[in-house]
Amino acid sequence: MLTLSISSAQEKIKVACIGNSVTEALMLPAGKDYPSILQQYLGNTYDVRNFGVSGSTLLSEGHKPYIQSEKYRQSLAFKPNIVIIALGLNDTDPRNWPNYGDHFIADYNSLIDSYFKQAQAKQVYICINTPIFSGHKRFLSGTRDWYDAIQERIKSISHTRNLPLIDLRQPLHNRIDLFDDFLHPNAEGTQIIAETIFHHLIAPEYKLSVDAIYGSGMVLQRGKDIKLTGRGKAFSTIDLLLDTQRLQGKVDSLGRWCVVLPAQPAGGPYSLTIRDNRDMVRLDSVYFGDVYFASGQSNMAFELKLDTMQVHRLQQKIWPKYIRYFKNKAIAETNKISWDAATLEKTNKLEFFNGKWSDLNAAASMHYSAIGVAFLDALSAYLPEVPLAIVEMAVGGSNTESWIDRKTLEHNPVTASYIHNWLTADFIQDFCRTRAALNLKNSSVKNQRHPYQPAYNFEAGVDKWKDFQIKGVLWYQGESNAHNAELHELLFAMLLTSWREAWNAPELPFYYVQLSGINRPSWPNFRNSQRQLEGEVERAWVVPSYDVGDSLNVHPTNKYPVGLRLSQAVRATLYGDFKNLLPPQLSGFSKEKDGLLLHFGHVATFQVADGSDVPVGFELVDKFGKIHHNLAVELKDNTIQLKIGDSISSFVQLRYAYQPYTRANIYNENLIPIPTFKIDL
Repeated sequence: MLTLSISSAQEKIKVACIGNSVTEALMLPAGKDYPSILQQYLGNTYDVRNFGVSGSTLLSEGHKPYIQSEKYRQSLAFKPNIVIIALGLNDTDPRNWPNYGDHFIADYNSLIDSYFKQAQAKQVYICINTPIFSGHKRFLSGTRDWYDAIQERIKSISHTRNLPLIDLRQPLHNRIDLFDDFLHPNAEGTQIIAETIFHHLIAPEYKLSVDAIYGSGMVLQRGKDIKLTGRGKAFSTIDLLLDTQRLQGKVDSLGRWCVVLPAQPAGGPYSLTIRDNRDMVRLDSVYFGDVYFASGQSNMAFELKLDTMQVHRLQQKIWPKYIRYFKNKAIAETNKISWDAATLEKTNKLEFFNGKWSDLNAAASMHYSAIGVAFLDALSAYLPEVPLAIVEMAVGGSNTESWIDRKTLEHNPVTASYIHNWLTADFIQDFCRTRAALNLKNSSVKNQRHPYQPAYNFEAGVDKWKDFQIKGVLWYQGESNAHNAELHELLFAMLLTSWREAWNAPELPFYYVQLSGINRPSWPNFRNSQRQLEGEVERAWVVPSYDVGDSLNVHPTNKYPVGLRLSQAVRATLYGDFKNLLPPQLSGFSKEKDGLLLHFGHVATFQVADGSDVPVGFELVDKFGKIHHNLAVELKDNTIQLKIGDSISSFVQLRYAYQPYTRANIYNENLIPIPTFKIDL
């Protein structure tokens, strides 16, 4: 922030905007370039001039050096008080960076010096560049990596010279809708640039507030330092009082504040008060306990009121006040309709989710995730004195790509090749493409946003929660990726990396549901792929659900066993309850002269649990590809013996629960079924 004195009432503060085509904005209507908008914001005590040159480079030996332009000479002659430099995008051209990239820091410093020495500027601001998206024609051939390298050098220059840095990427990196050609922002984009720069020049005076993820009745994660964030008047002091603990923080130059609460034990309710010298915010009934983030697609979003097995009991349950829920409700369903203009605009602005903290006794709980409520019901019985909470964020039909952050997607060569043209890419399931096209029928925006679009749900939803500490993730998703199990294996690992980096929790526990049983031929292989991922990704545990599936309905209505099994997996891995609460896991097998002996972990005694005395679900594949059913199965303690006979040597593969809608019926003593699997013999 810069304070300038004006020598006379008539003298204006001169601001020179130095840049390339993003600054010059020749393709936009007059007055829509960011310097013109900045002039309106600053008012008539400022004189803001646009000295942008389309195609120009920061590098002095680049294909079109800015310092050789007439606009550069004019900017020096203007004698600006303030200079704003936003150069570097064109330096990603293969004519420039490979040849002269090593000169970037020196050339940038020379440009800065020219404004201080020749133009006698009082202050120079340098800018992190606006984003380049994956649809750019040279994105994968060098532009992506050279862009990243340039931003790091700009940060280095700012640090070395103690110059203020304006980040133009941050407010725009999640707004691909504003970049028709993946490089140049439209008029709304230039307005965001102007607003961003304005707030660096003029200290904002926001009314004191907390971010929307906080509120009365919330549960904060016990045992971890907790960030509380919000807005306020720039440079003001924040006082925070929690019970008898008093903390203090400072609002930064951009009007943002963050106060860190030291780790607290389980407890509450507390009052939390935040004050500055003008306003006060009070949050009541604040608890510390364990918080779980429940996410995925429609089977996680499946509402309690639709659950045929548990709704009546849970509707009448009197819940403790310290069991809480935050439902991130979508502004629109992704059903068979075309969205109106207001919905399309809000979706573009990432205003797709909204919600608040609530208890479970309210009528609203009938709209909560049936799995989430079942999880809380089961876990609270095990931890009756510990406050618990679910943060639900799920979108029916959403694919895995939509939940991964853009940087992770852009830095993988497979996903970077299709995330920008997702509506026509075969990587995306046909259902997602056709349904989204219908929802977006009324939009004329080239890169219109949608919750099936890669990165969207992360940008509109998950990103807002990344500073909110959680105990673990509950995940039920995959139906919209079951067409390509191999791609999903890549995406699932990327998802976990993305979220663990977002929460800065490299060991964040992840509990995910193996898809249910239904007559869809690709699902057995997909379920097996999900099982295999458990052994390939650290601290991720799979929970089977095929036994409560429906042969015709992708949304089975008995969700309680799924929530229960998720709670059992959590108990086993986070709370030290070692009572075989994880699904039975094949640990090895041995061939015998007349069959196979299978050994399992997480089980003491197998049982058949569908009222039948006959274990079913196994099948063998012979070397000619023929599948053999009706095997003789004997259960004994934690082993299963398959009687095959002398033909054992002719079989090459063993499968379990491998029919799309399977009637496999073998469980451990806690009624947890063996997950779908196949192994080569």
